[in-house]
Amino acid sequence: MAAVYGGYVDRYLEERPEKTRPKGVLYVTDLTKPCLRNALFSIIDPQPYPVNTLRVFEAGNVLEDWWVRNVLTGSKNVSVLGTQLPCYYSDGVVEIHGRLDALCQHGNGRLVGHEVKSIKSAVYVQRDGPKEEHVRQIQFYINVLGLDEGWVDYLDKNVMLNGQTEDDSVDQCFPVKRDYGVFTDLVSRARGLARYVKAGAAPAEKGWLCDYCLYREACKE
Repeated sequence: MAAVYGGYVDRYLEERPEKTRPKGVLYVTDLTKPCLRNALFSIIDPQPYPVNTLRVFEAGNVLEDWWVRNVLTGSKNVSVLGTQLPCYYSDGVVEIHGRLDALCQHGNGRLVGHEVKSIKSAVYVQRDGPKEEHVRQIQFYINVLGLDEGWVDYLDKNVMLNGQTEDDSVDQCFPVKRDYGVFTDLVSRARGLARYVKAGAAPAEKGWLCDYCLYREACKE
């Protein structure tokens, strides 16, 4: 009987070094979360994700990287100028960091920022449009970079991994025009979150994500 070895993926996911958040820095993903209490706890008391959640995240990272390196890069009307582009904002009160998945030049010469998301099913975004938190995230990037337009690109995991499809759509892409009002709202939210972090408390909030939150027990306390 042949020997069988395994567990390398989970060991890699559990043992890889955690990213260290620079002191005083907020991430744009903190600000796009629907719950500020979750954002607060992730800053003052970060908890490790369960390994099954890390697997899902990593699978998404692989798909998103593949999309940028192969699909976008191979498109006739798109030139990829840079990937994982740092986007920083600082005004002396708050400092916000983020990374744009891809900066591209489209066929007509315009520069477009692309934020790539892998989701369980693209049916909902096809029906309802891009998720609000993803629109706000791309708005941060294109405002910081001074771009007129960004795209939110969705990859359907069910189609990519299982071949399951109702309409043969693997991806859905949504152009987003720059809106300075969304950007200023994010900065305002950042200032509020910074105050909550300093005080160690956030306003009471409750939503449908509470049952899935890593901080639900600490939040109840």
